[in-house]
Amino acid sequence: VYTSTPQPNTLLDMGNSELGTPSTTTATIIVLNGGDKALDVSESVISGTQANDFRIKSGAAPFSLSDSNTEQALELQCIPSQVGVRTAILTLKTNDPNQSSVSYPLTCRTPGQKTGKPVYDSMPEPNNSLMMGSDELGNPISSHITVLEIGTATLDVTASSLTGPHASDFSIVAGNAPFSIPDNDAPHTLFLHCLPSEIGERTADLTITTNDPERITVKYRLKCEGIGSIYDSQPEPGSTLTLGSDDSTLSAIITVSNSGNDTLEVLESQISGNHESDFSISRGAAPFSIMQDGEPHTLNIQCFSNQSDERTATLTLTTNAPNQSSVTYPLSCLGTGAGPVYASEPE
Repeated sequence: VYTSTPQPNTLLDMGNSELGTPSTTTATIIVLNGGDKALDVSESVISGTQANDFRIKSGAAPFSLSDSNTEQALELQCIPSQVGVRTAILTLKTNDPNQSSVSYPLTCRTPGQKTGKPVYDSMPEPNNSLMMGSDELGNPISSHITVLEIGTATLDVTASSLTGPHASDFSIVAGNAPFSIPDNDAPHTLFLHCLPSEIGERTADLTITTNDPERITVKYRLKCEGIGSIYDSQPEPGSTLTLGSDDSTLSAIITVSNSGNDTLEVLESQISGNHESDFSISRGAAPFSIMQDGEPHTLNIQCFSNQSDERTATLTLTTNAPNQSSVTYPLSCLGTGAGPVYASEPE
């Protein structure tokens, strides 16, 4: 399991440096193995239009960490080739199935002659999408945008707004506008949360207003995904089950499946109503679970009555599905008995 200090996606700032001179401030990443199997880091690559201004001074891949008692330090340095803010991305390739690729944004600065023009930049790049990730309903998803001033004057970010079909699912929890970044000063981070109100992709637009004459407004399409169990069945929930005849027993089948991306728990199955004693679950009653992509589960419903009129009840299943915590099926059957018959002696 890949872990590191600082965490992936943390900005590594190597401070100010003279043009063409290695920065005296270096950045260090401590890579650790949080699992019980060997962690292999096969590749370490610096990319971006200014990638040549950065180097891995020591600790570059490939390397392997056999267990949680070992660690590897990567030391990075900036050698700026031009005046202003320099940026790049360090990407590590690993054999962790959940983090096969991890990235760290890099930055450093070189003071230069002032021209009096602020220039807005950011990671991710302005006017792009930011996939914040996915999580179960009710769990906030965190991400961030790093804003940089790469011109020669103070950058003022005067306003920010969230709009779009799911804007209420998103928020800026720290670092919101207004704020300013003086020339050659450290970047500013906006910390974002998404709390999906429904399962599936959620989107909104973050618009930022600046004093950069070339980028008065900057927009980011924010995306996240809410996941959870989804209850499904044949017949569909709410369908009336009219139990058919099988000798003296009337029976029907409900096939329950999980079409979500989390384990579906069916916690309770209960039959209620005027004739509840005439119905039973002969096989497959709750509790039971269906994992993501797991096999469907079958409930067998029976009706047995010595009455000849229609018998009715309701089957209720209680689940952990966020949007279907309770599902019902009306039940109906015609009793197999003939009912009371008058007879006497003499006739």
